[in-house]
Amino acid sequence: MKKGKIQKFISRLGKIGISFLMILTTLNLGRISNAFAANAENANNFPKKDVVTYNGKITWSGNIVGDFTINGRQAFCMAHPKPTPGSGTSLTTNIYNNDNVRKVLYYGWEGPGQWNGFTSKEKGVVITSLALSYYYYGDKSTKDIDEFLDYVKNKTVPNFDVKFNKSKIQAYKDDSKQKTETITLTSDSNLFGVTITLHDKMTYVDETHGTSQTGGSVTIKGQTKFHFEAPLNVNLGVWKSGDKTKHFAYQPLVGQPSNSSYQPVGRGNYVTDPDDTTSLEVDWLSLGNLKIAKQDNKGNVVPNTQFKISYNSDMTSPIGTYTTTSDGSVTINDLTPQNVYIQETSVPNHLVLDNTVHSIEIKTGETVTFTQTNNWKQGYIEVTKYDKKTNQIVKKSGTQFEILKGSTVVSTITTNASGVAKTGLLDYGTYTVREKSAPQNYVIATLTQNQDVVENNKTYSIKVYNEPVLGSVNLTKVDTDTNTSVPQGDATLVDAEYVLKANENILNPSDGSVLYAKDEAISVKNIGSGSWGDTGTKKTDSNAKIKWSNLPMGSYYIQEVNPS
Repeated sequence: MKKGKIQKFISRLGKIGISFLMILTTLNLGRISNAFAANAENANNFPKKDVVTYNGKITWSGNIVGDFTINGRQAFCMAHPKPTPGSGTSLTTNIYNNDNVRKVLYYGWEGPGQWNGFTSKEKGVVITSLALSYYYYGDKSTKDIDEFLDYVKNKTVPNFDVKFNKSKIQAYKDDSKQKTETITLTSDSNLFGVTITLHDKMTYVDETHGTSQTGGSVTIKGQTKFHFEAPLNVNLGVWKSGDKTKHFAYQPLVGQPSNSSYQPVGRGNYVTDPDDTTSLEVDWLSLGNLKIAKQDNKGNVVPNTQFKISYNSDMTSPIGTYTTTSDGSVTINDLTPQNVYIQETSVPNHLVLDNTVHSIEIKTGETVTFTQTNNWKQGYIEVTKYDKKTNQIVKKSGTQFEILKGSTVVSTITTNASGVAKTGLLDYGTYTVREKSAPQNYVIATLTQNQDVVENNKTYSIKVYNEPVLGSVNLTKVDTDTNTSVPQGDATLVDAEYVLKANENILNPSDGSVLYAKDEAISVKNIGSGSWGDTGTKKTDSNAKIKWSNLPMGSYYIQEVNPS
């Protein structure tokens, strides 16, 4: 499309909002707007050697300038009156600091902010070249550049520097994660930025663009707001971005031929100074440690006790289960600074399990201690006194028993009127019960009994049996004259009949009940699983003797029923 047709086309577009020139400018910028940090030239590389390519003359509105490229990029003569360098001319290129020259290149032909008054390449190259010559060399050969000069006079070149708005920040706890405040990579442009490497548990959250990334490398452009996040249960320590290039500028680059009589050739490009840096440091939450100390109610340390740990009060999603060691403790490292919940799940057999859920606050960089004290299991031993003969309870008070642990007497107990003796609480273990005194009319029990106390608050019942003291009555019939059991003449001492009677109330030794009332003839009485007494009426045997056995203690008398 020829120049005149382009101008007519533009005038027809009017105020639609996007001119063809703007489209051209966008396309043109698209070719150079990818000049990200890696594509900017390093200020430390200047001065540098370049070679110019001369592509012939360009004419516009009666003005003639040279058409130059350097490394395929458009370049311009900087001193119009001087002779034109030919293709292959070596240049020594250096950074030229001048705001007016910078503005001409930035808003000139193929500059990042190319003026929309350029209706053709010819116009763009000619006006840009002559404007550069005016500001660089002081030569103004035409008024055709005035409109452009008026345009750039009130313009500025953006500041492309990037900088973290804060150099050091402290992460904080946010519900179930660590989080930083919002950080801004400040800049007047989003063209340049920095590339950082994340910890593999660290998440970059781009608030400006609504994206996020965990781990790896991420590039942050200027004018971006962002923050970092990380799980609560990781210890990231201090994360540092490292020094990142801060300074980026659009700079005039002027190449001087070795023959100073030739025109210098200029171009614009982004230049970065790697020695001018910005950095960011994140102090992540320092994790804390928990020491669990286990002891019994006697102050002894207790190994082999298990505890479950969780960040949740209902003990779901436990962090783990931990067992106390020989010193009665266990330490859990790298816990998030927040409340953790502790529940005992297993204890040695001699202790009472306490599965209450406890909480303790983990503090940054500290080891906090939780101590749990458990009671020994304790039980009772209850001794009941029994009559071994009748299996009846001996309901008499005063019988003493010793309770031994090993060879040590730990308790002495005494039966009550119901024949029962009970200890106080005894610690978990094995005990021996030994009778110290017997009830009246009973033989002391010489056997000992062992009893394990292994359940808390349980009463262990023991029966101790005593043999009652029994007696006998012996009768021998004698001749009153001879005082012997040899009869005189034809007399006999055999088959004389006698009865044994109670001379008083004869009592059951186990409960004091009356077995035989006073003057009652003795007989065999079955009590419980045994029997008392003997056949009350008996006859003398061939030796003129009678014996009544199995008699409880008491007073008896003998009455003759029939003489021999």
